[in-house]
Order: sequence, then C-alpha cells, then structure tokens
Amino acid sequence: VDAFVGTQVPAELTTVEYFADLRRVLAPGGTVLINVTDRGPLAYTARVLAALAASFPERLLCAEPSTLKGRRFGNVILVGSPAAALPVTEIADRAGRSPYPYRVLHGPRLDQLSAGVAPFTDADSGSSPEPPRLRTHFG
Repeated sequence: VDAFVGTQVPAELTTVEYFADLRRVLAPGGTVLINVTDRGPLAYTARVLAALAASFPERLLCAEPSTLKGRRFGNVILVGSPAAALPVTEIADRAGRSPYPYRVLHGPRLDQLSAGVAPFTDADSGSSPEPPRLRTHFG
C-alpha cells in the first residue's frame, strides 16, 4: 500500500477495519506492506502499527536511522503477515547493505513502539503528518 493524497497517507488506509479487510482478502501466506511518513517520536506510526497488529500478528518496521531517531521526516515501511514466517534476518541483512541503509525493528523492540497506543479506527483516524516545508534561500 503506497497511497498518498498530496503528501499525506489517507486516514482510511490506516485503521483496524482497513487492515481487517486486507487480512480477509490476503492469500494465506501473504504479506502486506504499507508505506507511511512520519517524524520522531513516530506517534502516527505507532497508531498505524497498533491497527496493523489487530489483524497481523507478525510485524516489522523498516526506516532510515535518522527517521527512527527523530532527526528527519521520512518514510516508514510497516510489514504484516498472518503467519510467523517473515524472513526478518534476511531483510535486516539486506537493509544494512543497501546504498541507503535502513534499520529493521521486530519483536520486543517493535512492540515497545506501539505499547499502550490506541490504534486508528474508522471512528478515530487521522492522516499522516505533513512533511516540513523546504526552506529556500536565494541571493
């Protein structure tokens, strides 16, 4: 799922109900990936992750280190699977060797991010944060 209206992820694509629908139509061994944008401390991502967790017990998160640390606004890829078969080690290995390395969070480290966070629902959803405005200097 890589959907944006302008610069923001539509609210209706990040809810418990949306992920339940995705789970319903996903093949038994299927995987869902959603690209969201956020900035530290990743409050928006945590709510999307909590919604994803309601239908997908196996999850991971991929992002550049500077986005995870809150130093910059950026893309966060969330992955969900109904089966405990995500190749986490392989994904993390490849992520570290990428020309633009990124980190992979899984298990307890990932659960920490969304612990105690209310998931987005159809009744209580929100679009992703807007990216910061670029400053231009002329002269």
